[in-house]
Amino acid sequence: MSHAYAGALTPGALRLRQRLNGARASARLSHIVSGTALALAAGRNVFGYVGLMLLGRALPGAPAAAVVPLAVAIVTNLFGRQPDVQVRPWAWAIASSESAIAAVGVALSVIVGVIAMLIDTPRTTRAE
Repeated sequence: MSHAYAGALTPGALRLRQRLNGARASARLSHIVSGTALALAAGRNVFGYVGLMLLGRALPGAPAAAVVPLAVAIVTNLFGRQPDVQVRPWAWAIASSESAIAAVGVALSVIVGVIAMLIDTPRTTRAE
């Protein structure tokens, strides 16, 4: 059985080619971003927010684990810059990747979160 359009791509092959081109573009973008200060700051912030989630988990109420990092993100973005556009020392989430104070703040967030997690007694759920 011969194909009528031997040189043309089938619809399935065309979709595969488009997906591969998209994957190549994503790979190029991740390669560009991977070595930049943006990636370092993003990684630092992930650790900071995980520490805050662990801290929020120790608070009463199930949604506190998600509310604490969200509240910190909102407060930081609203009040984290001084009038002269400099980042306030406590605003680690919007600080540059070179900021040592931000690294210390994130380390404290993780340490306090882990301690809170270890101290927190497991919650029991009652049977319905």
